[in-house]
Amino acid sequence: MKEAKEHLGEKDYRLIKFDYRTSGYKKELPVNPLAKEFTQNLKSNGYTIVVSTSRPFKDFPKLESLTEEWLRLNQIQFDYLESKNEALLEKHPSIQFHVDDELDHALFFLRKNIDVYIVKRSDIDYGNVEMFPTLKFVADLNEVLYHISN
Repeated sequence: MKEAKEHLGEKDYRLIKFDYRTSGYKKELPVNPLAKEFTQNLKSNGYTIVVSTSRPFKDFPKLESLTEEWLRLNQIQFDYLESKNEALLEKHPSIQFHVDDELDHALFFLRKNIDVYIVKRSDIDYGNVEMFPTLKFVADLNEVLYHISN
């Protein structure tokens, strides 16, 4: 994204991003093949599932319904769909762990000593950030299941 902003300029980048967010394309995004099984496993073990996202629902209200539709279409079980911000922890104070693929979106969980599992992506350089005792890098969602069941 940084390269796109630099190449296009801030104004053009925002226009393209607006078109992308309002196009309905996110409804067609591929799903992690393990996500359905992962959420089914969590539900069968009594977990309440809060899907948190950095998608800007306030700015693009249709994104929320598109996201819910995408989750249901892909049989991803969830109890709540929330914006990913610190207010989430006030609304759901008993969150036991958080799963993400972007570390910067998980920092407020780490600062509250909540276990965070980062499913590593090859296109992201995570650097050397193992300074949080509750942070674990994992290869996939099966590895998360292994950690939370042991």
